[in-house]
Amino acid sequence: MAAGLLRLALVLGAGLALSAAADSGGGGLTCPFEYERHSLESILSGAQRPWLWDGAYHNFDSTDTGGRFCVNCHRGSLFPTWCGRRPTKQPYWDLQLCQETITRMAIDEAGKHDDIRGALTMTPCDLHSQLAGRTLWIIGDSMSKDLIKAYKCFMIEFWDLQQYHITNNFTAMHHLHSLPGYGEPNCIHMVGGGRMCQIHAIQGDLFVNTTRAVSGVLPLIMDSGLVAADDVIVLNFGLWHGEVVRPAYVQHLHELGRFYASRRDKFPHVFFMETPKQHFAGARDGDFQTEWLSDPVKKKGPYTCGPVAGVRYNGDGSLSASGDDPVASAVAGGTWRNVDARAILRDGYGMRLVPVYNTTVAFWNMHRSNFAGTECSHYCHPSVPQLWLWVLHRTLADAGVVALPAKDGPPHRSRQGCALFFERDETQLGLPKPVEKVYAEADARREATLREQHGFLWRLFHMLGRGRRRRLQIRLP
Repeated sequence: MAAGLLRLALVLGAGLALSAAADSGGGGLTCPFEYERHSLESILSGAQRPWLWDGAYHNFDSTDTGGRFCVNCHRGSLFPTWCGRRPTKQPYWDLQLCQETITRMAIDEAGKHDDIRGALTMTPCDLHSQLAGRTLWIIGDSMSKDLIKAYKCFMIEFWDLQQYHITNNFTAMHHLHSLPGYGEPNCIHMVGGGRMCQIHAIQGDLFVNTTRAVSGVLPLIMDSGLVAADDVIVLNFGLWHGEVVRPAYVQHLHELGRFYASRRDKFPHVFFMETPKQHFAGARDGDFQTEWLSDPVKKKGPYTCGPVAGVRYNGDGSLSASGDDPVASAVAGGTWRNVDARAILRDGYGMRLVPVYNTTVAFWNMHRSNFAGTECSHYCHPSVPQLWLWVLHRTLADAGVVALPAKDGPPHRSRQGCALFFERDETQLGLPKPVEKVYAEADARREATLREQHGFLWRLFHMLGRGRRRRLQIRLP
């Protein structure tokens, strides 16, 4: 596997990318790709695009100029297409994309708040400096899946654009995939020897003690050796717990906390991501109401989204409520899900949180649509979920997580023997185009452009064989 990833790094980083590899800051490791850290002024003026918000599709040279360009962005298939906000012709995916005005709004809003302003200048090398050589596990509900999508797009140059089963152990895969709501266990393999693995677990009772599956997710993967001691694990549940079942939610938080406390010495890097804010205009606090489940119209939507009255997202990143409104005060305080998670997991068991909640409260106008129309839980891409990567980066920094040297791991940490995994509708877009074909197409376009611009001189230059040598020189590091 190491040889294959090294080849991927060399091929994808050809030319300017590796000629001046940036120091990643992680234990002396270097970032295999070069990203300029643009100034806030150039980003807020629109001259440059933040890397978090599809910057790889905007900031590099055209593929036919001979300069540095994002090879993976031009390989077709699902994620290179979707991450660049190009139509996939698959409604499930295209409905999740933001209009450019929304993405621009998210960028402008980030510039107004101290807690998220740094997201504007963040580069993929910042995450590489923490996660290279490790596996990042993201396990949770659909909010976790939005974090996963943001990660795959932000790190678009760092993986081979294919997803693999977590392990070649059929029994483990069967148990994980059979989780209620489909576990969808899969990994992407990163340059630098790391992985990002995901498991879809929609409710808290699936994490530790469960009667709805053969095993809780965490005992299955952590006690079987699938998770290594130096892995990073980000967990989330809450959205699928209505307030009427708050006692069960509290119980599951305690189960998780006790499980973490019993294994903290072996697995120190376990984090819980806060539940983001919903913005249903029909609810005073913006949250989906449990009684709507019995109403065919309110259960399905479409919905109208709106701000929560009396709540302000301040410039320093804090939330405040105006007046004596108890609803506004509850929302500014995190709502009951995050109040419980903070009190139980953080204060009670010492688990670190990924505090994304504040970054979502004000952005009621950045939600996306589904087949029924507008929905007010999930956010379009790229907008708010990209901010969560910045919050995760800062949380990992506070925890002292840095990259590790690539190392040979047990077979289950390798792609060898692991079947490919395909996202919904992914096969409709086909497999990624070979890297060599992207370069060949770029060469052909560059040659056509030069031929048109220089006519006879280009033909003479090419006949003497210098044109081909020049192209090779451009592509060598």
